[in-house]
Amino acid sequence: MGYMGLNSFGDSDTAVDMYVDAVSSMIKGVEKSFRGNRYENSYNTDGAENVALIIRSGLFKNVEWDNIPEQHTARLNKILSDALKDMEKLIKGASDKKSEDWDEDGNRRSHLSAYKKMKKELEGLRSKLGEAE
Repeated sequence: MGYMGLNSFGDSDTAVDMYVDAVSSMIKGVEKSFRGNRYENSYNTDGAENVALIIRSGLFKNVEWDNIPEQHTARLNKILSDALKDMEKLIKGASDKKSEDWDEDGNRRSHLSAYKKMKKELEGLRSKLGEAE
């Protein structure tokens, strides 16, 4: 392909390579942090919560997934799949009104609401990755 203009990164092979490298590095960073703190203690956020918060930050908002090779999107899909499983467990725990894990019912309810929103954010990015395939 080579040089085709100056309208977008897709007009230059080198710019495409740089773009893929940058997105791959973001995925690697999220993957490393997720695997490193997937199951934290009660004083820190779990990996699934952290992944959802990163998605909420907009880190991946403008990524053109059609330009990212499958080996990179597959890694992110695996993270999202694992994070969704973990989020389901968090939702289940926060849905249990009799659980002693919560200091007060209001705290449990606010976490349940937050977890449901986070689940939607995880599913939203996973959907975008699926559309790019």
